[in-house]
Amino acid sequence: MSWRRKELETEKTAQTVIDDLDKLFPVYPCPGSSAVVPFLGDDERTVAAEGLAGKTWPQLSWDAMRKDWELPFCLTPEGFVYYLPAFIRMCRHEPDSTELLSGTLLSCFGRQDGEWPAVLARLNEGQRHCAYEFLKSRFIQPARVGTSEVAFCSWRREMEEAQRALGFEGLEELP
Repeated sequence: MSWRRKELETEKTAQTVIDDLDKLFPVYPCPGSSAVVPFLGDDERTVAAEGLAGKTWPQLSWDAMRKDWELPFCLTPEGFVYYLPAFIRMCRHEPDSTELLSGTLLSCFGRQDGEWPAVLARLNEGQRHCAYEFLKSRFIQPARVGTSEVAFCSWRREMEEAQRALGFEGLEELP
């Protein structure tokens, strides 16, 4: 199969999964401000919690997040899983301005320390598949990664870690 054909199939699969976000991720119950890990004296997390208060994941926008690409690191496992579809949708609709957010999500799925195993345990099979297809569409296509071979190798290493964490290792070979 040619690289371009595989790229088109990956994009089509990713779009199909994105279209199913509403089916895969329930809107209620909404964790709201309790989704943010409390940390006294951290104004950024306080602002993040205020920004999430009362918002369901379909209501969360890139502007409402104050373009805070580190917000996923500030969320509890419950909050991360709940708001994940919002992050995916933002990255799909605004790929250029959410590049750092996409990288943060990739880093999150590749981590196996702290709370991240608990995050992965909260995702059902359909949600894991959605996250994996999103990551593939963002990071394994050279047009998305750029021309730097060093950058591509770095993304590839993180993609392999995410692939392993999401349970897709061995099922599909990355290019």
